[in-house]
Amino acid sequence: MPCDVMAARGDDRRGYQVKETKSSRVYLSEDELRGLCEFCKAFNLRPLLAVKWKGKHRGPSWTVVEVEEP
Repeated sequence: MPCDVMAARGDDRRGYQVKETKSSRVYLSEDELRGLCEFCKAFNLRPLLAVKWKGKHRGPSWTVVEVEEP
């Protein structure tokens, strides 16, 4: 399933793909992004990528970005 978490409150409906890394980067394939976008489109969700930064990452411990179709 390309979507790890689905959340809704009123008209705000979201589908999250969640990643965790100790690196300073997150790698996703075009197929993963396309799958998330297609899944979210089918269920009328905003596709979002949520990254949990672990280790010595400087900055916030979480980053959430909206995904656009590749």
